[in-house]
Amino acid sequence: MKFFRSKRRPRVDPVITDHTRRVQDSGLFDAEWYRATYPELAGFGPGPLAHFCEYGLHEHRDPGPNFDTRRYLDAVPGAGTGPLPPFLHAIEAGEVGTGCPVWLRDDDASLIYLIRTSGLFDEAWYRDTYPDVARGGWDALAHYLEYGAAELRDPGPAFDAEHYALTYPRDRETFPIPLVHYLRLGLRRGHRPTGVSRYERWLAVHDDLEAADLERIAAEPVPATVHCIVVVGRDGAGAFVSALAGQAGASWCAMLLRGADVDGASWKTIVAQVAAEPRIACVDTIAEALAGLADGEIVLLASGGSRLRPHACHAFAAALGHGAALGAYSDHDRIDGIGARHAPVFTPAMSPVLMRQVPYAGPVIALRIAPPTREMLAGASGRLGDPDRAWADLLLGLDPARVIRIPLILHHRAVDEAVPPSRTNQPVPDQSRNAAEAPDGPPEPLPTVRIVIPTRDRSALLRACIDSVLTRTDYPSERYRIVIVDNGSSEDETARYFAEVASDARVRVVASPGPFNFSEICNAGAAGADEDILVFLNNDTTVRQPDWLRRLAIHAARPEAGAVGARLLYPSETVQHGGVVLGIAGVGAHALVDLPEATARALDATREMSAVTGACLAIRRSVFVEIGGFDPLLRIDYNDVDLCCAAQAAGYRNLYVAEPLLLHHESLSRGASTTRADQGRNVREAIRVRRRHAAVIRDDPSYNPNLSRERIGGLAVPPRVVPPWRRPPSGVRRVLLLSAGDGIGRWVADQAAFLTARGFEVILGGPDREDVTAGPDYRGVQLVDPTEAAVFATREGVDAVVAHTAPFFAVTQHLGRRPLVYCVDHGDAPPGSGPDRDARADAILDKRYHASLARRVFSTSHAARDALFGQEAVLLAHDRPSGAAWSDVWAERRPALRDKFGFTGRFVVIGLFDTEAGDARDNGIEDFVALATEYPFTDPALEIRPLFVAAGRSPVACPDEPTDLVTFVALSDAELFDLLAASDLYLTPQRRQGVACGIALALAMGLPVVASEIAAHRAYPLEIAADLPGLYRLIVPHAESWHAGTVPRTALLMPGADPLAVLADTIALDLDRDFAEHWI
Repeated sequence: MKFFRSKRRPRVDPVITDHTRRVQDSGLFDAEWYRATYPELAGFGPGPLAHFCEYGLHEHRDPGPNFDTRRYLDAVPGAGTGPLPPFLHAIEAGEVGTGCPVWLRDDDASLIYLIRTSGLFDEAWYRDTYPDVARGGWDALAHYLEYGAAELRDPGPAFDAEHYALTYPRDRETFPIPLVHYLRLGLRRGHRPTGVSRYERWLAVHDDLEAADLERIAAEPVPATVHCIVVVGRDGAGAFVSALAGQAGASWCAMLLRGADVDGASWKTIVAQVAAEPRIACVDTIAEALAGLADGEIVLLASGGSRLRPHACHAFAAALGHGAALGAYSDHDRIDGIGARHAPVFTPAMSPVLMRQVPYAGPVIALRIAPPTREMLAGASGRLGDPDRAWADLLLGLDPARVIRIPLILHHRAVDEAVPPSRTNQPVPDQSRNAAEAPDGPPEPLPTVRIVIPTRDRSALLRACIDSVLTRTDYPSERYRIVIVDNGSSEDETARYFAEVASDARVRVVASPGPFNFSEICNAGAAGADEDILVFLNNDTTVRQPDWLRRLAIHAARPEAGAVGARLLYPSETVQHGGVVLGIAGVGAHALVDLPEATARALDATREMSAVTGACLAIRRSVFVEIGGFDPLLRIDYNDVDLCCAAQAAGYRNLYVAEPLLLHHESLSRGASTTRADQGRNVREAIRVRRRHAAVIRDDPSYNPNLSRERIGGLAVPPRVVPPWRRPPSGVRRVLLLSAGDGIGRWVADQAAFLTARGFEVILGGPDREDVTAGPDYRGVQLVDPTEAAVFATREGVDAVVAHTAPFFAVTQHLGRRPLVYCVDHGDAPPGSGPDRDARADAILDKRYHASLARRVFSTSHAARDALFGQEAVLLAHDRPSGAAWSDVWAERRPALRDKFGFTGRFVVIGLFDTEAGDARDNGIEDFVALATEYPFTDPALEIRPLFVAAGRSPVACPDEPTDLVTFVALSDAELFDLLAASDLYLTPQRRQGVACGIALALAMGLPVVASEIAAHRAYPLEIAADLPGLYRLIVPHAESWHAGTVPRTALLMPGADPLAVLADTIALDLDRDFAEHWI
């Protein structure tokens, strides 16, 4: 194709040569693209570059997929009239700054070409790394373009999207997708597609110890000496001893124990190497190492191939020096010969079943000397050929409740070469070990089992399920029964099948009519059971392994067991359920989803998990009855998570069996929830579960706070653990107040000042610099979103976070047990019926959702508290600053004040607003201005035209300013009191159900109050109207009384505690209790 008539140029070799050089240097010419875009040039012998430089430049052809001549000419019309062709004109003009050049092409076709030819998109790698792509039936590139790129998924191993976004953050303003920027501009500008590994970047931000950290650790040493017993291998102990010498905040001594692979000569060399260090001794047995150690002393057990980090002894001693703990282990990683850290192992809390199979505590643990630990240590001498296994067995010998997991990386395992990291960054089984899941065999006789299967029609689905149970189960037939719970089936085929299957003595059908409610249906199926074990089974499952019921029943029969589940597969033999990790996707999500069975098997082991899916869940009948069964208020979602959490809270251990026992066609019987009503119901059910089990959803003991809540096994940003040395000095409480403005700046400022006066260290954070201006005694920091706020809180060792507005309520999703998070609910306007109704309703529900994980919620009015629908909240009512109360002194000052403000002879209606333009409707300023505008037109014969005064401690954004309205802004408390004393009526037409916008202050200053009809205003003695005409009718009698001079004025003080004191006292009490608990 040609944009313009061809202009044949005479061959002037120097010119053509110069053009060629400049085109090549630009990096914008692509011969293959040029040939494919202009196929009519296929016969041009000298080739695409020669054609472009001799002809294409002048014909305004594009040189490659990134340059659009037409766009350049549209932006720079003069480029088509000069002696230089447009392309060379653009090259000579250069690129201004780092932004987007005006000539840059942005169509999809050229982008797809760039991606396909770049070598950066690896389809096979993408499908293997992101198994949800294959399950969704997506073409890999189509998925990447539609979803993956925006989610910062990597297109292949040669491009690290997260690295690129972090390294070149300004480019994301114009190119949200890193790969697009790289292919369009970054490649030519020398940007790097990869850098240090994601784990190394994470370490640099969230794990590396700074000088200040080490100084703080050294300044608060633990009182106990840490006695290190080190099993030395053939590589010696030099590196371990060097790391030991650098320990901060703990005194230590070490005893080197000769390993089984160390010959006599080597051992003599090691003994000689450490002879000069008085804190190190060489011993032959553990008994010799333990000699002289008293009960209560701390012993650190390590293999010589491990490397302690500088704070390891301090952290282990601090952990074991608090409470009744007898054993401790920590997270760890590998370190290679050049010092590169990689392949982390982030461990769960003590999981005996998993530890029997996988010695995941690693090469370093710590014990507190006591009679049980002394005895176990003495018997460990013969098992030191494998220290990891020996240490694991020591921990398994203790009460699991007395073993602590420290979620910090305290040591490294030295390796000669880097090892590939686990896909999940968690412990994985060593296939060479054949440890048993449980220490004993099955009970005799096998427990009796009732299998409960809810259903409604879909008889073919149910038939497949029942047939597979009856024909493929190897459990003794006399030991189990099937109860089908029919939830209102209506199809004839279903009725015929019920009649058929009920002829089998092992099967019966019971009715549970009514709207679908999974919890009620399952409870109906369990009612009256006398079997030992209940198994709840979805009707869209089929048996895969004959021993499925045996495996579930044996584990469920154990006295410590709660709920028991198993790995479930899709029919495609990819994982549908690998246990439930709490906190992911708000409540919980299935692990290992979409991985091929063979891949999952290499990663997985039977273990304690906080929850398992209700699609296949076994539980002892006695436990089910004890915890009350399924919650009927959870009709469809999260009822299984709630049941499991209830069992765990009652002291039982839930178990996940890492065997693919059944196939599951997830939601095939009911389908997915897609309507707004379904989505709203889902969120409300999530809120209920999050409230009831907030502690374990914040910090799932079967997971790790260093791992992501967005993607199972990913690295958490930030980690949900605050190292104790980051916290403020003893006696100081550090609080972060978060606000995005939204008209409540005065509240935040008052809280900051009050908390500071109470001795708190206060930090004010928010996205706008004006909202986070530091006060005289507190500092401000710009934090643009909940993630950034959470990172700041953990790095700064904040004790409490107080979130005042969206989006910061979502900080609960990024933080764990500490810091404590509080949400302050200032109320909301009703969603109304306008075009933004759904968005408003969603925002209110979203606030409730995030607040459900807060340590506490504070509400600024009774109405705001009631709108939380059951969420426990502390009331912060009545915003009355101290010193504001009408008195004779104010009465004497009033005439002078009215003259000062220009109010003499006017009936003054005042409203207090702390708002921004975007909140004019909800906070009432819009209606206030409308009333001031309409008032004189309502009855032109009125003798009294009120003066409306809009006042605020911050700027008041009025949509317009009619004749009878004035504004007073940036007021101090004293100036505001003066204005109220000079006024005659207080008006608040706000619609937001939060703090009652100055009402308590106005009443204290003796003003009558007229207000809009919302629930928040009913707590006050005032007059209410539903609309502007109603407010007008209420104002008129007050104006007439003022005109007649018959207005008595008396202070009315609302009862109740000072809200600022309530907030400060509540946080202080919570922190005092928190400080008394174990820091882990």
